Amino acid sequence: MPAPDRLRRHVEKRRRIVRAFPIAGGGLLLLLSATEGWLLSTKPLFANPLHVAERVRADTLAPGTQALMAAMLPVMVQLCMLLALAVVVFAFAAWSNERKCLELIDYLDDQVGMENRSGENVSVGEHLDAQ
Repeated sequence: MPAPDRLRRHVEKRRRIVRAFPIAGGGLLLLLSATEGWLLSTKPLFANPLHVAERVRADTLAPGTQALMAAMLPVMVQLCMLLALAVVVFAFAAWSNERKCLELIDYLDDQVGMENRSGENVSVGEHLDAQ
């Protein structure tokens, strides 16, 4: 088993990552939303199936382009955006689990009398007497 100091350093590293994730995860969601908005507003043929259908009805697409992308391109772009959203959602779920694991580690540290992250040393007897 690794030395307790090495384990504490690892736990503190994980704790820093957990504290930073809401900012990074929020940034990812903002970036994903901005990309979707940009695609819908500036590249409607890439992302808006209704716009593509309108262009097909108006017969303003080249026949080769029309055959290739009329139905598939917008659908594929939206599926890619959904996939990216799923990755971010799973990252938030992993972050939540990591936070719970760190709370459990802190609780168990308190139970065995190890020094916790605030530097206090809680012995087992004192903890049990407090209950």
